[in-house]
Amino acid sequence: MKIKEYLQQTIFNLTESNNIDRVFVTQILAASGVCKKTFYKYFIDKYDLFNSALDTYIFSKIPEEKNLHDFLTSYVSLCYKYRKSIVNSFSSSDHNSPKKKTINFLAGQLEKYYHMDETKKEVMQAYAEMLTNQLVKFLSSENINCENLTDFLYSLVAKPDINIEI
Repeated sequence: MKIKEYLQQTIFNLTESNNIDRVFVTQILAASGVCKKTFYKYFIDKYDLFNSALDTYIFSKIPEEKNLHDFLTSYVSLCYKYRKSIVNSFSSSDHNSPKKKTINFLAGQLEKYYHMDETKKEVMQAYAEMLTNQLVKFLSSENINCENLTDFLYSLVAKPDINIEI
């Protein structure tokens, strides 16, 4: 495993039981055995590391889907695998927070599936934020059914009001 991937797995492991705001770079270094200089060669901070892990283990693993429901099915199943880390990291209000990155990712996906132009970007951001908040709420629950969650999330955005004035 490459150093970058090892650090990504380390941040997922540490945030399974700790809020990301309570995980420190020194803990990441101790748990990974990587030196400080190497860490900063790849990442700006712990949020950058977590966001990189989201890219590697969730966003880039979603196959190119033909429709939004299939996209959400893939997305939810990947998020489920890392649910504890996601829940513990999305509560951060840091400007580089994983939640903000996820909202931007989802907004881009919604724009793609609805063939939206730049003028509706804020609308898609709002829908993406709603999806992200609902996802975290469900992932926080002990009784999660991925299929039901996918259907619920899809129902929220299946027919967005694209005529909303910004």
